[in-house]
Amino acid sequence: MYHFNNFLYNNKDVFVYWATQEEKVIELEHTYNDSIDFMKALDDLDRLSLNAKIRYLQEKSFNLYDVIDLLENDIFFDDEYFVYYKSLNTIDLSILLQILIPSVHAFKNNDGLDAWLSNDFDSDWQTYFVRYVRGLSLEEKHKIEEYVRLYKVKII
Repeated sequence: MYHFNNFLYNNKDVFVYWATQEEKVIELEHTYNDSIDFMKALDDLDRLSLNAKIRYLQEKSFNLYDVIDLLENDIFFDDEYFVYYKSLNTIDLSILLQILIPSVHAFKNNDGLDAWLSNDFDSDWQTYFVRYVRGLSLEEKHKIEEYVRLYKVKII
């Protein structure tokens, strides 16, 4: 299964190490994969079905910033975003959440994740991401909160 942290680690864009015994720090270097022809990827994705798009994103060597750029180019429409987000695991969701809302790691144990989610975002992928996370079960939200506490994303 596709995991941002594993995928990016293999491409040396993210380095995961133990900061303490309870916390991992994920360092994201704001670089792009030079081996990816971005315009070709957009063209390929434009011609694919929804499931094929998701497989394409999982199988190609995109780093997280490339994926975000593709999302910014509206590779999904409307409820397709929900299907894509459903294909991500909890760690991936927590990483995307920390990219979208960098201060989210500061929430207190008694704050719910919903308190950090607003609808004031500029792009469709962000708005649908927030709607997707808000629609998760309480148990799934608690798991995301746990990973937000465990995995700190640091942009270098």
